[in-house]
Amino acid sequence: MSEGRLDQLSHAMKKIETENQTAANVLVVYQHLPHYRYGVFKHLDHHSALEVTFIADVASRDGSIPAIPACNFKRFKAVRNIWRGQALWQSGLLRMLMTKQYQIVIFLGDAAYLTTWLGAMLARLTRRRVYFWTIGWHRPEGGLKRCVRLLFYRIAHRLLLYSQENARIGIEAGYPANRISVIGNSYESHLTSAEAEQDDADLRKILPARDETVISAVIRVDDQRRFDILLRAIEILASKGRDVVFVLVGEGQARPKIEHEAAIRNVDLRTLGATYSRYVLEQVYSRTTLTVIPAKAGLTTIQSLSYGVPVITSDAIQNQGPETAAILPGVTGDFFADGSAEDLAVVIERWLPRLERGRSDIASRCRAEIEDNWSSSAHARRIVEAVLGDVETKLG
Repeated sequence: MSEGRLDQLSHAMKKIETENQTAANVLVVYQHLPHYRYGVFKHLDHHSALEVTFIADVASRDGSIPAIPACNFKRFKAVRNIWRGQALWQSGLLRMLMTKQYQIVIFLGDAAYLTTWLGAMLARLTRRRVYFWTIGWHRPEGGLKRCVRLLFYRIAHRLLLYSQENARIGIEAGYPANRISVIGNSYESHLTSAEAEQDDADLRKILPARDETVISAVIRVDDQRRFDILLRAIEILASKGRDVVFVLVGEGQARPKIEHEAAIRNVDLRTLGATYSRYVLEQVYSRTTLTVIPAKAGLTTIQSLSYGVPVITSDAIQNQGPETAAILPGVTGDFFADGSAEDLAVVIERWLPRLERGRSDIASRCRAEIEDNWSSSAHARRIVEAVLGDVETKLG
């Protein structure tokens, strides 16, 4: 944000103070508070210009994603999630929205959440500002799907989107550009070394030596990730005399198939279950040469770069998470031709000498990209800027 813009926002907040108003009361509505949102939530929770209350269920739908305990926040209100397939009703939410103490309501903008439709309309009718925090558009849409998405998103005063690409597609679909703010994304868990699933002895048995070439993937293991492409690429590299160890960290329905194919292709595969422990992740990434996610990279991109490890993924951007915008070709990672194990092997082979010559410089660039654009502090700052910008406009 420019210095002039900051001065304008500072002036707006002074006007609030002169009218004897306290910090803006903000309600953040989530389905549950996932552990990886801890950093951005804490920055919002402690921001001097906002008084934030979080509303969510205390646990995730199936318990597979740890939730941040309510005691971590100054203000938290619990609702009960009722799921019917992908549709969600948050019991108790509408009653809480009836209170007029909240000036601003930020919803997780998912059209399958039925109470979000009603709650957002209720908030608008009672003259509260409404924001949808959402990925938005992955790719251009048509027909009924396009119409429903536009109808739903137009309930909000403003969309808080993950990336410029999401915004571009939305604007082309007909959503007003002046009602979109790009806020990025971040990964910072509340879990600490106390939650380590493996002790040092277990890790030493599984993790490669530090002088080996290691490709890792810390992610949910499903067929959409296309790890079969990576296994073929590793096989190609082995045929050229380049031995690679593949460390796969995560659970999922595709893991047995990957283990079977790795054995057939004689790939040195080491596996760990799902882990959110900082200690375990530090150990994994400290031995990782490259992170490779052949498809749907998502938050793993942010996590890997924050540890200084570049990321390679498919160039089919329309099928990727918005976080792949952090991959700057030749700087923080690279892209390969979608579906091509041969091209993936070429890209990996091109990166290995670079890392051997200047790993510390590459790690610094990876961390700098996260700090500047994808850290929890930058993430929260952009959310606050969007909210305070609207406060400024409202005050004139």
